[in-house]
Amino acid sequence: MKKILIAAAVAMAGASAPAMAQYPDQPIKLVVAWPGGGVSDVLGRYVADKLGPALKQPVVVDNRPGANGLIGTQAVAKAAPNGYTLQVITAESHAINPHVYKKLGYDPKTAFEPIAMVGKVYQVLATRADLPAKNVRDLIAAAKARPNTLNAGHYGVGSTSQLGMVLFEQTAGVQFNHVPYKGVTPTVNALLAGEVDVAMANAFNVVQFQKAGRLKVIGSASPQPLPSMPDVPTIESQGLKGFYTGNWYGFVAPKGTPPDVINLLATEIKKIAATPEFKERLATMGIMEEFMGPEASRKFLAAENDLYARIVKERNITID
Repeated sequence: MKKILIAAAVAMAGASAPAMAQYPDQPIKLVVAWPGGGVSDVLGRYVADKLGPALKQPVVVDNRPGANGLIGTQAVAKAAPNGYTLQVITAESHAINPHVYKKLGYDPKTAFEPIAMVGKVYQVLATRADLPAKNVRDLIAAAKARPNTLNAGHYGVGSTSQLGMVLFEQTAGVQFNHVPYKGVTPTVNALLAGEVDVAMANAFNVVQFQKAGRLKVIGSASPQPLPSMPDVPTIESQGLKGFYTGNWYGFVAPKGTPPDVINLLATEIKKIAATPEFKERLATMGIMEEFMGPEASRKFLAAENDLYARIVKERNITID
């Protein structure tokens, strides 16, 4: 494909044709603020493998994990805005962390240029197999009858699992006793062992256990029933209008990256996202392909930040 041309400088009116720099003319770094092997890493490497040939330059994944995505995100915020540093983003890195960390090191509203959003993973409300509640209404009734006695497991402070459960509590007018675990697998194992009564989890992580009857899934936090669980009704259809929660994935660059570069990257990522292979790859991780361009992504990120800011403030959730 054609590389875009960016004018380097024009010394004075009437000068000869300005020096031109081709973009990209060197490898591009794609920061993943999480360890290798996770969803963000797999997604980032897939896009990097496809984006490199389209741009005729290597796109190299740079894993910078730590602090719930904060370390890698800080590095991108401080990077030169020249199109050679990009980032895979999630709800934690770009909508939750800005509100739970006291010392962020950047302004999330001004530090990045959105390129594209490519997918969402909606959570489901899962319960231990022998919990009497058969549906969301039953669970709400039980929680109201015994406030703070039902145990809710989640992936850790500041996780989408915790914030999704808090959003459920706020929407339904109930409160659980929260039990934090270190990640997805320990949380699901706790549910299977009956250590906790309920958890907000990604469908991908619990569908096999639901099919085996080892836990129950009583509602999906999605606009429509999920393809992997078509018989599970949405939480919205059970009385909580507009209740959607989960995680999402996209790409950003440092603030000040030239618009032509942003638009080029968005165009090429859109082509990748439109392929059946990409959609199939996302589906294996429980993600639904939903593409948004730069401006739609900007509005989406602003709305998500507003949502999580409200949730965090009301429950005073902080990470020092």
